[in-house]
Amino acid sequence: MDLSECMDMSGYKQDGYNDPEFPEMMEWFEQRTNEHIKSVQEYIKIALSSIEDIDVNVMLDKAMNHDSDKFGQPLLIPYVYLTWMYHCEYGLKKEYKLEPVMQDSCNDMSFKHCKQNSHHPEFWDAGLVANHDLIGSDRDRKCIGNKPVDASLMDRESIVEFCCDLSAVGKERGNKPLTWFNKMNGKKWIFTKDQEKFIKEVFKKIW
Repeated sequence: MDLSECMDMSGYKQDGYNDPEFPEMMEWFEQRTNEHIKSVQEYIKIALSSIEDIDVNVMLDKAMNHDSDKFGQPLLIPYVYLTWMYHCEYGLKKEYKLEPVMQDSCNDMSFKHCKQNSHHPEFWDAGLVANHDLIGSDRDRKCIGNKPVDASLMDRESIVEFCCDLSAVGKERGNKPLTWFNKMNGKKWIFTKDQEKFIKEVFKKIW
């Protein structure tokens, strides 16, 4: 995909926000996101090698579109910046602070992404209608404030993709997703006991 065809920076430029590193940021976003998608697909194959009631081919077909909305507007530009910020933090080991206009956009588009993709628990909580309904404005960092996301309706196929998504991020950042899940569970999200058991089973198959 030629991402330059999807770019429209006018809204951010007119607000005075334009980063000279943007071409490098865009290149990194494309590389990292495509690698992430491939990792998710590989983890699905591993996870479903011993789970008989879920069709691996159906799951892999679904995973072909994993995070595909990040390559289109209005998510693309905010996710280029968000991905670069995490790259600076975990890869380059340097600080990169988003300007307020971009930070707000990243928060809003991150919420939008979660609400329209079933591998995110937020998709399944009908009570979440706006970004401010989440626990803090940054869904990845804060665990105080509003009530946790109700993931009790999340189906098994989506849970598998959720676990594979967290595993791909864990591989990238050098951490264990089950440890992070245990830390966030009950604070960031609420699953049923049966869901929790299945999630831990999936992680153990992968890791």
